[in-house]
Formats: sequence, structure tokens, C-alpha cells
Amino acid sequence: MKVQRRRHPSNVHVPKSAGSAVEIEVSAPIAEQFAALGEDERWLFARPDSGELPDDRDLQQHVIRPAAEAAGCYFAGFGMHTFRPMKVSWSQQAGETPMDAMHLGRHASLGMTLKYTVLHGDRRKSILDGLVKMSGKTDGGVQ
Repeated sequence: MKVQRRRHPSNVHVPKSAGSAVEIEVSAPIAEQFAALGEDERWLFARPDSGELPDDRDLQQHVIRPAAEAAGCYFAGFGMHTFRPMKVSWSQQAGETPMDAMHLGRHASLGMTLKYTVLHGDRRKSILDGLVKMSGKTDGGVQ
């Protein structure tokens, strides 16, 4: 699949840079969903009645928030900009290196990827437990 255009509330245009207009890998279920659309020019979240692109606020209110609530992962502030840090963080928790996450996140620098990386409570605890275990202390490092 190739990223061929970007949408900003005021216009639809080519991607911002040549580096953004690249082939991207998607999982099989996502590829199947795009193939089911039957047209290369359709938007994934087009309005079913008109085929027009909804406003970002419409997507948030009528698509993203209800889906997040149904999945039990909604929190105040959840929205379009939640997905990228989640993807970068989860990919690293799944075993990717920070460099892998950098390339998948389409970041130009590792520093940007690290800004997007969020360690969740379970992951933080696992790391701390591992450090204590490596130190050979059984009291959690408290002296």
C-alpha cells in the first residue's frame, strides 16, 4: 500500500515530503479492509451516504470515541493523536528495538521516537523487577 495523499482540515494534498510518500506495510486484516473498499481513491473513513470525508471532530465523536468506549480503553483526551504514541510504545513492548519503532513510526530521528515512547505501569514494574533481580538484592534495593 502506498501513502499518496494527506488531509488537513482545509485541504487534501500530496504528502508533506518525498519520504512520506512511500510504500507502507500493513497487517493482513487492514489490507483486506482496504481491498474490500474496491477503489484506490476512497478514504477509509468516508461517509457511507456521500463518500465525502468527515471533519476530524466528526470522526472523533462518531467513530473513534465510540470504538474506544466499546473496547474499554477510552480516557479523557483520547483521540486521533493517541494512536501514534500507542503504536510506537506497543511495538517496543512487543519486542521491537527503538530503531525498528523509529522506522515504523516514520520518524527521522531516534530522539523523536523516544518522545513518543510511553512505558505503561506493567512495563515499568517489569523493568524495575528485572533490575532488582540483576542486582541480586531481594529487598527491592531498599537499605
